[in-house]
Amino acid sequence: MDELKGEAPNLDIRTLEDTHRLKVTEYPTGHVEATLYFKRAHAPQSDERDLHRGEGSSPSCNLTSAELSEKDSSNKDRSLRRSRSTFKRHCLNLQVDRMITLTTRANITDRAEFHQLIKKWLRRTRAHLPDLAGVAVFERQKRGAWHLHMAVRGHYDVRILRHTWQAVCDSGSVNIRRQPGKVA
Repeated sequence: MDELKGEAPNLDIRTLEDTHRLKVTEYPTGHVEATLYFKRAHAPQSDERDLHRGEGSSPSCNLTSAELSEKDSSNKDRSLRRSRSTFKRHCLNLQVDRMITLTTRANITDRAEFHQLIKKWLRRTRAHLPDLAGVAVFERQKRGAWHLHMAVRGHYDVRILRHTWQAVCDSGSVNIRRQPGKVA
């Protein structure tokens, strides 16, 4: 073991070409992400399977309610991991260094209503700050109201952000944090 100290392990990716796929992503920050995936074998397509759609041919039709619940939970977990990974990739690509948080005083629990406010705010804000770009996440507060976290790069005049937000929602707040913290 002592003779291997200081040497990088020798991984020859060519030996894995039949069973794995390698994805390498380079970000503007200098970060490089390498992910090794198993290649999935695709099931052969069958014309018979299409003929019986809706007649209990789906494998999930034979599952118990506990199994369906477990499958649903597993799907939600995978979806959350994918969302976090996508968010992290966008943040690395944009090289974000600030987090803008938009909240309303009103208890807006309807996501569609809050989304319309955000769209109006973005239209008004981009009239003053056309280069505004970021990655946004909707989140519920403890009281059930929606608010928005938007990771951005660079300095934006907080007076413009607050003025346009106040014009859209009457009473709300805009907070900017310099270091957004750990992403995902």
